[in-house]
Amino acid sequence: MRTPAIGLVLACATALWARADFVTERWGQGERCRHAGTVRFQEVAGGGRVAAFDLSALPKAARVYRARLLLTVATGPGPLAEPLLVQPLTAPWSGKGEPAVEAEPLALLGPRFRSHDATQVVRRWVSGKLANHGLWVRNAPGWKPERTILEVSYEGKLTDPHPPASNLRAFHRAGQVFLTFEEVNSPFTDPFGAKAEVTWNELSTLWQRMREGKVPQVAYRIYRHGRRITAGNLHEATLLDEVPQFSVLDERQIKTEWKGERIKNVRVGTARVPRVCVEPLKELPLGTGVFVRTTAKAGSYHYAVVAAVDGVENTVQLNAQNSLAEPVRETVATPEPVLHHETEHIYDRPRRHRFYLLWTDPPLSKTPDFYHMGVTFPPGPPKEPAPLYVHAFWWDNGWARSGARRAIPACISLQMETPWVLHKGIHEGTANWKAWSQGTVQDYWMRRLRAVVPWLAREFHVDPERMYAMSSGWAWHHPDLFAAVHENLTTNPRRSPTSIGSDRFWGKPDAPAKTEWGISAWDYYDTAGFLKKHVELEIPFVYYTPNMHEGDFGFIDKPRFYRAMLDTKRAFMAAWGMQVDASWIYSIGRAAPMAAFANCSLDANPGIGMGDGDREGQINGYLRFDPATALDQPDRWEMTVWLFAGDERGRYRAPADSCTVDITPRRCQRFRLEPGQKFRWSSALLEGNAPPARGTGAADQWGLATIRQLTVTQEKRRIAIQR
Repeated sequence: MRTPAIGLVLACATALWARADFVTERWGQGERCRHAGTVRFQEVAGGGRVAAFDLSALPKAARVYRARLLLTVATGPGPLAEPLLVQPLTAPWSGKGEPAVEAEPLALLGPRFRSHDATQVVRRWVSGKLANHGLWVRNAPGWKPERTILEVSYEGKLTDPHPPASNLRAFHRAGQVFLTFEEVNSPFTDPFGAKAEVTWNELSTLWQRMREGKVPQVAYRIYRHGRRITAGNLHEATLLDEVPQFSVLDERQIKTEWKGERIKNVRVGTARVPRVCVEPLKELPLGTGVFVRTTAKAGSYHYAVVAAVDGVENTVQLNAQNSLAEPVRETVATPEPVLHHETEHIYDRPRRHRFYLLWTDPPLSKTPDFYHMGVTFPPGPPKEPAPLYVHAFWWDNGWARSGARRAIPACISLQMETPWVLHKGIHEGTANWKAWSQGTVQDYWMRRLRAVVPWLAREFHVDPERMYAMSSGWAWHHPDLFAAVHENLTTNPRRSPTSIGSDRFWGKPDAPAKTEWGISAWDYYDTAGFLKKHVELEIPFVYYTPNMHEGDFGFIDKPRFYRAMLDTKRAFMAAWGMQVDASWIYSIGRAAPMAAFANCSLDANPGIGMGDGDREGQINGYLRFDPATALDQPDRWEMTVWLFAGDERGRYRAPADSCTVDITPRRCQRFRLEPGQKFRWSSALLEGNAPPARGTGAADQWGLATIRQLTVTQEKRRIAIQR
């Protein structure tokens, strides 16, 4: 007889469960919170404050899906000095001494690392397993307590939802999923259609109002699930990320005006704000939201975009407009750049200039982002494998107007965005809430370059054996990529003004951050120090032209670099205050053996960096070797060498017909000697009947064979070394 009653109870329970919504609301002090005035703060004498939230508005024993703590702190550009600690209190606090807290602080939430995961502590507060005595917040620089927010997602009843996102579109390309959708409450759209453009003045004004909390904060939560996402199963879906309003805008590419060397570029207030693209040559319209994520695991996934205004998500209006009916079939692959636009090169006409966006996630960037690339190429597609020339100037940001200029006939030139000026390795806590101890310095820029090289080879017929770079102290570290490099800035970041501010990303020289290289960034980029410790390391041919830049870059670090290159017997040439011909180095292949010259009788004196050397001069600037005809055998090495007699116009000619110089084989693939092993050498003119010079020697402690003070002339000579 009780069966109907039990059925009624179950039916009622089911009806109550069916009416429950996935509710996200905020508790805090400001009026932008659904539960305003629900937090109080009490200072702790030892540092920080206790933030106590009144969560009485939560239904008793509510099912808590997610909770996060949002703090407004002063960050960047580098990591925090100490970890930002947020610890739940375990007992009431009288206001004296330090509060009793749990040992484990709240963890930062990826992928942005700008909020803390409070899910477990809120669940325990609501269930009664832990009394709610608040959170002790410490090591929060510039913290604005009045803007502290606790955002809780729970099972309840959603009231007054804001409009939902709409027109969701998705596709998968080159290992990435792309979502686009229409934003809500955009001030740059109107009922009669989207506004065509927005200016920097308009955008910057609105951003300032948003930072001040004067306008609603709109964001879009991206959810993923193995099944179609509905209001009933949203709590089962994974929250991947949060996309801010105006994600379509690319403020890094706003037109700028040059305001002088110390001020550099200033954005033009009336200039349009460019927009991103996810498909080639299709800039997205204003009012579009964008989400891109690199696939980590192959599979089929459904996505939903949930609009959130001041933290309140519209979770009840999930339909075909914002939740995919069909899954996206994803595969794992290396991301490829997306073509944004194409023009004729501003200087090297008629070469073409293509501008790309590369969407990234870790490990190609510390957090999800996009970066700019510029590729210039000959008017016609290369019929033969073409050399690649990589530019990475210290002032790069976004698409340089000139792009990567032609340095080699018929080459493909690549310019890649390098944010934060010069720092090819940055700490993963840059511009988020990680501290020095919570991460390492990582070379994200170099990872991005390596990621696009296979794509460049396919798209532009790039020859992987002929890759070169214009570098500011980084390219010589990568002999597996580059055959030769043109370095033009500091060789020791400790001693050059060009590295002022590097401590923001690398740590102080006397207290450096950990790095992916196992040594400090200061030591890694100290060219002389690094090479002297790793004589056995083979590096690309180095052409060094120190950029004096009216003297403010300094000269003090250069002589030490020259000395290290000579002492460790590297293949290089250098010129300062004058020009030498370096076009020949772009015939060197990545695996080609080289001849290292040292102690040439024509070398200038660089001094010791105190203004005591020659104002203009060169080292090895007139010497040449021919890698194309080199012989590299297990028991024999041969190379043709000579003094440069000038180009077709008579420029760059050596000031004498002959010189003496030390010659050492480098980057040999097969020729090897053991330390102390004896060898024989000869030097014969390629033309003529003069008898060859001969001699013997012994390999040094690194197994390098050096012929000392050999005479080299403008007539080509064949140098041979054999066991």
